[in-house]
Amino acid sequence: MEPKNQSKPKPLWWKFIQWGITLAILVGLVQVVRRAVSELYDQQAVLDRQIADLTLETTSAPAEQQAELQQQIDKLQQQRRNYWRVEPIPLLIAIGCYAITMTTIGYYWYRTLHFFQQPVPYWPTHRIFMFGQLAKYVPGKALVLVVRVGMLRPYGGEIIPCTVSVFMETLGTIGIAAALSGSFFLIYKPEPRMAWLALAAFLVAIAPTIPPIFNVALRFLLRKKLTQHEQTGIRPLNWSHFFFGWYTLGPALCLTGLALFFTLKALPATNLADNWSLLLIIGCIGTSCLAAVLGFVSFMPGGAGVRELVLMLSLEPLIGGPMALAVAIWYRLVTLGAELFLAAIAALFPPKPPQKGLSATPAVPNDDKVD
Repeated sequence: MEPKNQSKPKPLWWKFIQWGITLAILVGLVQVVRRAVSELYDQQAVLDRQIADLTLETTSAPAEQQAELQQQIDKLQQQRRNYWRVEPIPLLIAIGCYAITMTTIGYYWYRTLHFFQQPVPYWPTHRIFMFGQLAKYVPGKALVLVVRVGMLRPYGGEIIPCTVSVFMETLGTIGIAAALSGSFFLIYKPEPRMAWLALAAFLVAIAPTIPPIFNVALRFLLRKKLTQHEQTGIRPLNWSHFFFGWYTLGPALCLTGLALFFTLKALPATNLADNWSLLLIIGCIGTSCLAAVLGFVSFMPGGAGVRELVLMLSLEPLIGGPMALAVAIWYRLVTLGAELFLAAIAALFPPKPPQKGLSATPAVPNDDKVD
């Protein structure tokens, strides 16, 4: 089942939109980073002045007070050093949480491929998914589709059904992440602008994943690619698979919030080491999901800059600008580390080569057709 026409280059107005979004993100990110760095310098200057004043006071203080003043100096110096200290155990737990999320999303895509009658084995599907995840960084999200569909072809994957499965997995993940961000932000009661942003992201992201809307959009997009007879071979999305995505991807995406939560725990300067409140965990889930959604719709490779901007704006009222910047950077390293770890495992254990001449055969009943 091959498409009839090659994809056309993007129009100039679309490129202007992408450039405009990129410029707006860069301007916003620069402003937030500058504010955080300025706040960090101010905090460091205050600590340095306090240490200097206490040191000077120690030289002229009575002997019985010098020990107490020295303890205060040591405490301030420890606080200064804590800005750069990272606890490895919480950081490793954060990487593990995000790795479970990626594995679960890969399993959902595997089930989606089989739903669209592409019976590719699980391990090759998982490997292709992880290699595709790395492709989103360089040169960008468009290559993810090319990598996945191209690597599925030797296993008998057909271009159109495999392409549809990629869009279904992507839209499903983003839609559910938007739903979680909106719901959890309303529970957490953050700044009103973030709650409205989460609600808008939910409405935009969830609509394409609703089966009637998805099937109508699919027929519209395929009307010039395939004949009417070929279109009837694409199984329409049903409510059963729609809800399968919710109870599969929902818990998995909550683990991204736990990954952010343990990233906060890994930085002692956040002063959250003893905070295990449910409200904080809910806030982390809402923040991480919103960052993922806005990073996806920004057209930036891997959501670069956008995720960090969302994290910094959300966490700044809680832990201050400097630590919000540090957490945003470390959370990016956590997600990238988890994806590299899974990709390395996939590379070390290649599957059996696909049989020559393998063709996809229906793995599920095809009673429903796209009319």
